[in-house]
Amino acid sequence: MAGIKEVAKLAGVSHGTVSNVLKDDVYVSPEKVKRIKNAIKKLGFKPNIAARRLKSKFVKNIGLILPNMMDTNYSLIYEGVERVLYEKGYNQSLFTTNEDPIKEEIAIDQCIQAKSQGLIIITCQPENISFFKNIESSKIKLIFLERKVENTKFNLIQYNNYPSIYNVVQEYLEKNMKKILIITGPKKYSNEKQCLNAYKEAYKKLGIKIDDSYIRSIPLNKEKSFIEMVNFLRGKKLDAIITTSTEVLDGVLKGLDLLGVKIPVISLSEYRWSNSRYSNIIKIYRNSLRLGELAAEKIIKIIENIQSKEHFNYKIDNFVFRKLKKPSLYSKKKTLKILITDDGFAPNAISKLVIDFENKYNIKTKIDALPYEEHYKYVSSQKGNNHDVFSIDIEWLIELAGNQKIYKLNKFLESNEFIINNFDSKILNLYSKYNKDFFTVPFILDAQNIFYRKDLFEDIEMKNLFYKLYKRRLRPPKTWEEFDLIAQFFTRKFNKQSPVEFGISLSNNSELPALCGLLPRLWSSYNSKTFIDQSQLLLDRSKVVNALKSYKRSFDFASKNSPSNFFPEQAKEFISGKCAMTFLWHHALFVNLTNIHPEVLNIIGCDRVPGNQSLLGGWVMAINPESKIKKDAFSFINWIVEDVSIPFMLLEGSSTGLNLDRSSGLKYLNPFIPTVFKNLEKSNRLNVNSITTNRLITQSEYRTILGDMIINSINKNHSIEEEITNANNLIKKYINKINDN
Repeated sequence: MAGIKEVAKLAGVSHGTVSNVLKDDVYVSPEKVKRIKNAIKKLGFKPNIAARRLKSKFVKNIGLILPNMMDTNYSLIYEGVERVLYEKGYNQSLFTTNEDPIKEEIAIDQCIQAKSQGLIIITCQPENISFFKNIESSKIKLIFLERKVENTKFNLIQYNNYPSIYNVVQEYLEKNMKKILIITGPKKYSNEKQCLNAYKEAYKKLGIKIDDSYIRSIPLNKEKSFIEMVNFLRGKKLDAIITTSTEVLDGVLKGLDLLGVKIPVISLSEYRWSNSRYSNIIKIYRNSLRLGELAAEKIIKIIENIQSKEHFNYKIDNFVFRKLKKPSLYSKKKTLKILITDDGFAPNAISKLVIDFENKYNIKTKIDALPYEEHYKYVSSQKGNNHDVFSIDIEWLIELAGNQKIYKLNKFLESNEFIINNFDSKILNLYSKYNKDFFTVPFILDAQNIFYRKDLFEDIEMKNLFYKLYKRRLRPPKTWEEFDLIAQFFTRKFNKQSPVEFGISLSNNSELPALCGLLPRLWSSYNSKTFIDQSQLLLDRSKVVNALKSYKRSFDFASKNSPSNFFPEQAKEFISGKCAMTFLWHHALFVNLTNIHPEVLNIIGCDRVPGNQSLLGGWVMAINPESKIKKDAFSFINWIVEDVSIPFMLLEGSSTGLNLDRSSGLKYLNPFIPTVFKNLEKSNRLNVNSITTNRLITQSEYRTILGDMIINSINKNHSIEEEITNANNLIKKYINKINDN
């Protein structure tokens, strides 16, 4: 494989010149850069990897040792580790041991000989204390997963299996189902001990004697579990079976199937959204992907001296045990009326999937869709509103909840631990709560992001030229000043060497994109969410003028169609290759990417918005207080966020956020998801509505005033100062009108 020396020789430059180009913080003449670029292309050299290594005194390599890759748990752990290491510029070396200590020792020795900086391992010999203490002295950094080395304080990350197993055993025992078979892996493994101890403690707490013949410890493979299952069922009575791995579960199910036995089977498992739902299987989901990601994050912090030197023992909670619900059957079929905003995608996706809900619950559905503004007026007035369930924009939540236009969901959620415990608490606080009560369930989550062309940002000619002009590295922008600078750099009108015509794509055809363009600049520039005089609801002129000028300036780096674009047109301009960046909702971009070739997706990068202040976006599901079938309405909400959240995302382009960190495939299909969810934490609402202003002005009225101010300033080129004055005068009219009454 070609190296820097070969590139330098072919390009006719020195080794140091190639290094300077790759490090992109030293200016090199365009003629030399072009020769180096051509040499790299001809030799197939990978400058991004090489550049990272040049800055390091060691080869960034981490060893990963797993029992096998057949068990879904281990394959998902691998995917989590690999993704984080790749993103951080580390290589990984994978070894599998098939639970053979000799193979494990050979793999560890190879990692040490290769001078790997770290080792992540699921060991098959936790009893071999002296062996691992000797390895620690070699200075390689160690993290153990799942299985603890006995009587040591090595770094450990494991699943919190104990409460999951204890709760399910206790539940069955309380139902007088005492013949529970538990099949675990070898008892020397601490994760298997957790499960066994939980099983025994549940019996002990209820004063029930344990029959030791119902405890089986076997090698963790489906062949052994199949044999165990068939042999055990001969002459033994069983009420339920518990297994501790997917491989063991597969063997158990095959044995039950062949013998025609139908009893409840409970198993630790991994989330696979395409699984069929069988009435006799209950799965306790382990977050394997997250365990792998956390291990990689921690090993890097240890290597780079970011992590405290104190040893750690992390436990990752399993997903809450969920009883499989049987569909409600009724003598007379009901009709549930559902109202969705017509965005061109959501109603279509729900219509395709709703047959599943109708079959499970024996309830007919009628789905209606309204344009955005009509939907808001209809839901906020609810005159003649006979829909049972409706989606609402997250921006409407406070107003509708405060005006009692949506039904409080506390009693439904109290009996539904799955939603409460499987949504991140921050997501629920942002998307569901008003005055400490739950009114909605997250349906579509979204945040604004910077999307950029990675191929342009990594092009060595562009990086070199950018450094020459601005004495800074070309990177995804962290401030709005940097955003505009990069947008100008990639606009051919200002830089004839730009490979694209425009720096950015924008939209400003109505109040929604106008507000989305202005508010993040306003919030980040002043490090504040306040841009109004709260005592009078008037715009703070000094703050708004500068932010609006900055936003208006950005249109110099966009196409002439930008003022008349809406989000779909903005997304299409970016995807078409006309510009280097866009500042857009994830949903608006991804729905246009679903049918695009994967190669296009691979060159698009995603980063947080400059200043880390995004406008909160998305939709939630609510119930009409006047509905006569609220229980059925909640069943629909539960179905859409729990049963079909991932199929919905695949069809519609957005997700409820539930299940995403369990499915590795989704993160590869939509690599922007992790960044989107990080942005949610820094997102803000436009918190002006009839409730927060004591009925002085509604959110719709306030949005219209601000939207018109922005549109007139940019699209019609009106004076910014005059438009702010006009906006304040309109706000005064609303205030005076209310006060006069």
